[in-house]
Amino acid sequence: MRGRAVDSRKGGIRRAGNSQFAKWRAFGVHGLACWLASDTLKSGHQTRRVAHALIGCAAAVVLAGCTASHYRRSADKEVYRIIGEKQEHALGHAVTNFTVDTSFSKRDPDAIRAEEIIGERVTPGALMLTVQDALDIAISSNRTYQANKETLYLKTLTLTGVRHEFAPMPFAGSTAQLNRNTDRSQSASVNSQIGVGQLLQTGTKLSASLANDILHYYTGGGQGLATTALAVDLVQPLLRDSRTSALVEALTQAERDVIYEVRTFSRYQTTFAVDIVVSYFRLLQQKDSIRSQYTNYRNQSRSRERAEAWGKDRMSAKEVDQARQSELAAKNSYLNAIEGYRDLLDIFKTSLGLPLGTKIQVDDEAIAELTSQGVPPLTYSETAAYGLAVTNRLDLLNVIDQFEDAKRKIHVAARDLKADLNIFAHGELGSKGATDYTRFNFNDYHAYGGVTLNLPLDRLVQRNVYRASFINFEVSLRTLAIQLDNVYNQVRQNLRGLELARQSYDIQKTSVTLAEKRVEGTDLLVQAGRAEIRDLLDAQRDLLNARLALTAALVDYLSQRLGLLRDLGVLNVDEEKFWSKTQVLPPAPRGQEAPPPATEEVTTPEQLFGKSK
Repeated sequence: MRGRAVDSRKGGIRRAGNSQFAKWRAFGVHGLACWLASDTLKSGHQTRRVAHALIGCAAAVVLAGCTASHYRRSADKEVYRIIGEKQEHALGHAVTNFTVDTSFSKRDPDAIRAEEIIGERVTPGALMLTVQDALDIAISSNRTYQANKETLYLKTLTLTGVRHEFAPMPFAGSTAQLNRNTDRSQSASVNSQIGVGQLLQTGTKLSASLANDILHYYTGGGQGLATTALAVDLVQPLLRDSRTSALVEALTQAERDVIYEVRTFSRYQTTFAVDIVVSYFRLLQQKDSIRSQYTNYRNQSRSRERAEAWGKDRMSAKEVDQARQSELAAKNSYLNAIEGYRDLLDIFKTSLGLPLGTKIQVDDEAIAELTSQGVPPLTYSETAAYGLAVTNRLDLLNVIDQFEDAKRKIHVAARDLKADLNIFAHGELGSKGATDYTRFNFNDYHAYGGVTLNLPLDRLVQRNVYRASFINFEVSLRTLAIQLDNVYNQVRQNLRGLELARQSYDIQKTSVTLAEKRVEGTDLLVQAGRAEIRDLLDAQRDLLNARLALTAALVDYLSQRLGLLRDLGVLNVDEEKFWSKTQVLPPAPRGQEAPPPATEEVTTPEQLFGKSK
């Protein structure tokens, strides 16, 4: 639809065509404001006309703006793009499905009631979860995991704001005003400006603007005045190195902070996945404990029944009481195992982010698959493992880079101790005619330039920042040294724990076999009257302990192995069934191979401590 304008000379409606209004309409908000002031205010009823002008300006601004949902989508698009770029840079791959949205994100907050959240806590349900199912649910529902994603998002959102400082920044606005004086004189004005400014990483500040000022008097002949000007400004620092300016440093640090947060979140993802997997197998371990405790309880019950039957002529009252006490102890242990399983189950559901009212079951096939794989040794020495960790640990890479940040900040602080010497320039063109901003008179210009100097006479604040930067550097140096020691210690402890779990598993396998034979043999001896009931009870108790220790050693080995690979920085939790696969490590450097696995011969104190003098 073509625009229409009020013709104040004829008091009617006319088509705009190639009129001044058509030009201003193409110019946008600025043009609308100018038209309202220059044409509309010339007619009568000035107050109403100015009110219309103000409403028109407000409506133009509203229409020119974007919806709130648009800004949200725009922020998400930019943040997710930057996160993908930083992940590609820091990790070598991008997570394509990264999002901070939850099941509530697209809903109206006013429609989410507290009763809904309360009801979720007690909603009944039943789930059979594999290890992968548990991981998928935890990633989508765990509150801490979601909080870590949001931390990465917010850190990146901050970067977009810092980057924006160096982007072209357009600006536009109009102010319409009506004035009335005590002498009953009236005037109306519209001041409009549109332009763009930009700060460059060299420290240069550039801006260009188009200004239109209109002033109209309603008394004294109705004189009016309109001016339009195109202006360009430039400021360039000379003495200070622009690479160490405060704004450039803020951008540099913001970019690096996102890299750090990407690494932190990636390591958190690995740690989180290991914790969920180990918790899952601890549940299976507790299930195995319940079964073993129940089997022991039934065995103790049969032994008690047999003792009571033989108590009349073959066993003493003391042996019968021992059998009864052993049965009661076995029953109590079984009940405690059930309660322990329920407690672990509730903790696990909380880790997954599931309501506690949800009933879940874990798959026993996972422990059977783990048992079939055994506990192979890891052929890596402490020195080789430490070297691998230094190269691959993301949290350690962060500390190393933060150490470099502290060095850079010394130079940034030193820059602020220098004098400020800037050159500046300004140029301005007027239009041909009072209001024709489409044609400028290049013979009618105004320009000036100069130099500003700010001598470093008072730099106490800057001096303190500079001195503090050296302290902060030494703090970062010590932090790096401590972190390196911690990594070395973690690697050593994991290697030792892994070897201990492997040996313990082998010992308990043999122990279970011997305990089973011992129970069978002692039972026959008791039936033949050649052994006491206490011997059988002891054998059954030892068999229970051996079975429990065997399962515990297997899960301990899994926990130590995953923990070691995590602390070496080589565990890929995106791989299918990563917990059950043998991780392929780079070959150890020559001379740093792991010692051969321990044999059945134990280390003597002399071998451990050396011979006494």
